[in-house]
Amino acid sequence: ATVNTAVQDPVFSPDLTRCGYWLKQGDSLVLFVNDKQIAVTKQIGLLRFSADGKHWAARTSEDGWIHDGEPLKDVPKGCELILHPTDGYAYHSGSGYVLRGKKLEPAGEEGWFLPDGRFAYRSGERGKQRAVMDGSPSETFEEVRSLVASRDGKTFGFLGKSKSWFVVRNGDKEKLEVEDADRLSLSGDGRHYVCSARKGGKTVLIVDG
Repeated sequence: ATVNTAVQDPVFSPDLTRCGYWLKQGDSLVLFVNDKQIAVTKQIGLLRFSADGKHWAARTSEDGWIHDGEPLKDVPKGCELILHPTDGYAYHSGSGYVLRGKKLEPAGEEGWFLPDGRFAYRSGERGKQRAVMDGSPSETFEEVRSLVASRDGKTFGFLGKSKSWFVVRNGDKEKLEVEDADRLSLSGDGRHYVCSARKGGKTVLIVDG
């Protein structure tokens, strides 16, 4: 096999049908997606594909964000951009997320799309935080961590602290008898969960309570 050492940082779509990469040419780097030249830049930027592999977005220092070959003039160059699983994107304007041209309220961070296209993020400062799912905020917690969803997209969960730590799934709370909790994961159908925790001064793994 022939190895092209000029190719740098290749990125594949989740379904492995598309590939993007930077190709070093002299003092410049040329961005290619599916072997089509997209942009010329001085440094490697970000490249990502949508979950279905049909759309892509790249950020270069010169042109800012490019989506499916078109510059995104309404999106600030240095902002965070998140691709919808099948169509569109959301971005953080610096004061909150913007989705399909509409600023989302309340403002927040750590946003992401669920497999079914719903958008979730964390809102508020520590001491008064909420998880926001598809525009609907949760109750207020002292702290919110580890926003996750099941693989089938039917269960949305997170860890919330209100004196004690709770696992919250689709609005239902389950108290954890621990001092600290982090890194929540859900089973594919959302019926089971696992998280790391501190209990009795030791690090433990909590499975379904």
